[in-house]
Amino acid sequence: MKFYLKVNEQTKIIEDAITYKHDGYMEVEYPELPIGINAGYYRWEMDQPILDEELKKEADKKNLPQGYLELASKLELLQKAMDDMILKGGTS
Repeated sequence: MKFYLKVNEQTKIIEDAITYKHDGYMEVEYPELPIGINAGYYRWEMDQPILDEELKKEADKKNLPQGYLELASKLELLQKAMDDMILKGGTS
C-alpha cells in the first residue's frame, strides 16, 4: 500500500503519515504502518519504520496524567518501607 510520510531530514523522525500525495511528504510502499506511526517516536530507516524506544518513553512520560509521577514516587517509598519492615520481622 502507498503511504506518504513527513520525515524530519535531520533526525529521520516520522512526523506524519497520510494516504494521499502532499508536498513535502515522501511516498513509500509498505504493507501496513504500525499504530502510533505519527506519534513522534518512529524513525524511517532502511526503508522501514523503526520504533525508537527512548523517544517512546519520553512521549509516554509526557502523556501521563497530572500527579502520576508524584504518586508513583510515593508508592515506591511505601513499598520500600514495607519491605524494610518485613525484612526486620515486623518491628521498627
